[in-house]
Amino acid sequence: MVERNGTDYAIYLNRVFGDDPDFRQAADHWAQEEVQHGDALGRWAMLADPAWDYQAAFSRYRAGIAETSHRYRHRASSPVRFAQERCSGDIQPCVS
Repeated sequence: MVERNGTDYAIYLNRVFGDDPDFRQAADHWAQEEVQHGDALGRWAMLADPAWDYQAAFSRYRAGIAETSHRYRHRASSPVRFAQERCSGDIQPCVS
């Protein structure tokens, strides 16, 4: 799930390193590879467990990120606190 969501992380990195075009280009390339890795792992997981639906699990994962981000953004006292709280969440309900 995390690898498949690499595009969002690249967007974040591009904002943080907005003044470094070489890094932004490398981050964008890296994100494309991460998405491919996530899709490949998802296909392997479905082969191991045909009852598991990778696309549905990824949709739940994305919905969980959106809900968690919204909740923490409104109560976090700073961007750093927001990131700390956001990164400490448990993704298990999203992927099971």
